[in-house]
Amino acid sequence: MLRTLLVAIFFSLSLPAASQSKSNIFVDAGFAGSIGASGTYNYRLTEHLGIGAGVSVLQFDNSTRTAMFADLRKYWIKNQHAWFLFVDLGFDLFKDKGLFNYQPSDNAFYTGPGFGYCRTINKRGWGPYATLRYAGDNRVLTGMNRNGQEVKSYSLDGPLVISIGFKF
Repeated sequence: MLRTLLVAIFFSLSLPAASQSKSNIFVDAGFAGSIGASGTYNYRLTEHLGIGAGVSVLQFDNSTRTAMFADLRKYWIKNQHAWFLFVDLGFDLFKDKGLFNYQPSDNAFYTGPGFGYCRTINKRGWGPYATLRYAGDNRVLTGMNRNGQEVKSYSLDGPLVISIGFKF
């Protein structure tokens, strides 16, 4: 878990950030019953729209889930206050131990919609921020019913995550 967290933070900080007014790096730690962390690089295409990529590590259901995702953000900025909505879409990489009588299903499609607030502290736009997001897995589970027939079930599973971080 610690090694994956360090890789996620290193990945986030090593991305190019030539102009802080356009390029932003978000690094945070979150709580969802257990601790998690994420790092996201976001490039602002316009004053109100940004795209990017990131990595998230979260302990959930007794397994460590690492997600790699694309990020889309909508900004509302006034003076030193920035509100934003975001959607993260990507792949959640984990080893499933199986659920009830279902066969394990490794990996999943990751969805992470949420919103946040940032208070900038300098002209570059750096500052602390907080977010609330849903970190969900979409996966297909296969198992057998009482008649011995194979059954597929679609699962959308994940916690609400409250995170606090710093925007560079």
